[in-house]
Amino acid sequence: MQYFLKNLKKYIFNRSTLIVIGIGFFCLIVSFVVRNYDTLKELIKPNINTMQSQGLDMAAKLRQSKQHRDFLCVDLFNFDSYIRSAQWIYLYLVNIFAILPSIRYFDKRKSGYLKSVLMRTHFKKYLWREGLSITIAGGIIAFVPYFVYWLLGAIFIPNNVGEDMGLIQTYFREYQSFNPFSFLHISVEQLKLYWLVYIVMIGIYGICISFLTFVFANIVSKKAVLFVAPLGYYYLVTTVMDFFHIQHYSILGLISYFSQANNSTPNILIAISTIIIVSLIIYSVKVTKEKVVNV
Repeated sequence: MQYFLKNLKKYIFNRSTLIVIGIGFFCLIVSFVVRNYDTLKELIKPNINTMQSQGLDMAAKLRQSKQHRDFLCVDLFNFDSYIRSAQWIYLYLVNIFAILPSIRYFDKRKSGYLKSVLMRTHFKKYLWREGLSITIAGGIIAFVPYFVYWLLGAIFIPNNVGEDMGLIQTYFREYQSFNPFSFLHISVEQLKLYWLVYIVMIGIYGICISFLTFVFANIVSKKAVLFVAPLGYYYLVTTVMDFFHIQHYSILGLISYFSQANNSTPNILIAISTIIIVSLIIYSVKVTKEKVVNV
């Protein structure tokens, strides 16, 4: 356990990883601003001359301006819209965050460090301990930026919903007796908890991608492959599942199809199991001591 915690700290609390996490959080804020730029601009400095206020004196225009601002605040600062504003960009960022520990491990392997370590340590035992640390670290790194973003919203933004989520809630109330979606019932009363579950799913997605990338980090000789491996897996699996019309079984279904009514618990478990099984098969067939030490 001590070795595991030490390794976990090493893969998370290093300068480059913390910088990337900070950049990721900044990107989430920028995404929110970009998506809501016109509303924010109008909120900060409304153009009262463009409103439907012909014939009104200045005092009436100012009252109308205040009402307009109140409307914009309700439209802008709802928790559902706040989370969704950053959702699109994080689907790309999470794949970078999750592979950071594996990249650090690959650099260590490339330097020849593992060759000396494996002379004193049992190969499989060392690899599994290292793999566990890297896998968990990848999930934590994928989870943290969006969680901090969620936390800011949870503190400062009311627990209200946008139009899309309102429709989903209405759908659930009408069909809750047979709706298979595992977490939709949470959204009816606890929207913030619902989106926290979504962010936990991002962490689980990060764990799965991190494990797959760790396996590749032991068998490839080019770092670029580590960036391509998650996307390659995603497109391959997506193509196959699109052909059979079972897209919700894709690992990306954990986050991109999270709000869909057919995203049930069995679907989620199948998506997770598939990538783990594929990773284990590649590991058992391809990863050998000779391949690990001879880069």
